[in-house]
Amino acid sequence: MSSNSGTLEQIACAVGTALAAVSDDLLPDRFATFLLELGLDTLVDTSADAVFQQKLSAAIQALQELFAKIDLLDDAFAESADASVRAASDVLATAAAARSSLSLVAIDLQRVDVSAGSLATVLVQRLLEYSVVCQLERTHPALLGVLELLTIVERTSASIGIGPAAHTVLRRRLYLDRLRTLLADPQSLFATGYGWNSQTLEAEWLLQRLGRLLIAIGVWAGDVLNDAYQPILGLDLGGVTVGIQTDRQPPGLAARVTADATRC
Repeated sequence: MSSNSGTLEQIACAVGTALAAVSDDLLPDRFATFLLELGLDTLVDTSADAVFQQKLSAAIQALQELFAKIDLLDDAFAESADASVRAASDVLATAAAARSSLSLVAIDLQRVDVSAGSLATVLVQRLLEYSVVCQLERTHPALLGVLELLTIVERTSASIGIGPAAHTVLRRRLYLDRLRTLLADPQSLFATGYGWNSQTLEAEWLLQRLGRLLIAIGVWAGDVLNDAYQPILGLDLGGVTVGIQTDRQPPGLAARVTADATRC
C-alpha cells in the first residue's frame, strides 16, 4: 500500500472513531448531563419532546453507521490499496453525514429551550472538540498532556446548580487556533494561559498540568507535603520538588533537591 493511502486510512480511522464514540452521549438518559459538559449552564430536559428525540435518534443512527464503516477499514486494508482508499473515503463521507445530523440536532435544540440557544450555535464545534479530547484520553495520553500544558486543550471542572440537584461535570475544550500562536510566539501562550512573567501567575493550573504530563510519560509525580503532612502547592518528583519561587519578581517555578535525594 502507498504511504498516501495509509495516511488517508489513519486520518479516516482517527476522525471516525473519535466522532462515532459520541453516540452513547446522545442517549436520552445521558444527553442532559452531556449538554452541561459541552458548556450549558442550566439543566435542559429534552426527553418529552418527540420531534427532538427523533432528530437525536437519527444522529445516533448516523454515528452507529460510522462505526460500521470503520470496522470495514481493517478488511479493506488487508485486501488492497484501492479497497483501503475507497473504505477510508466512505468513512470520511459517513462522518460528514453524521456531522450534518448533529447540525440538525443543534438547530432544533434552540426550539426546545431558549436558554440553550447560545450553546446550540456552537454545539457541533463543541461536540467535535469533546470527541477529539476524549479520543486523546483513550489513545494518546502523553500527547494530551503536552497539548494541555500548552493550553491548546483545556479540561476544567464545573459545578452546575446547588444542593442535592447540583451536577459537577468535566468540560473539555480544544483550541486549534492556538497552534498558530504556538508556532509564532510560544511564550505568549504561557502568558495568556497562566499569567507567566507577571504578578498573577496561575501556579496551581501550571503545576497540575505539568504533573499530568509527567505521569502520562511515566515519571512519578506526587504532592509536596508540609511538616503536618498536608499537601501544599508543588510537585514531588521523588528527590526533587518543583514549586513556586516567590522571592523574586515576577514569581516563577523553581526546583530543589530534597534531603532524601542526598542520602546514600
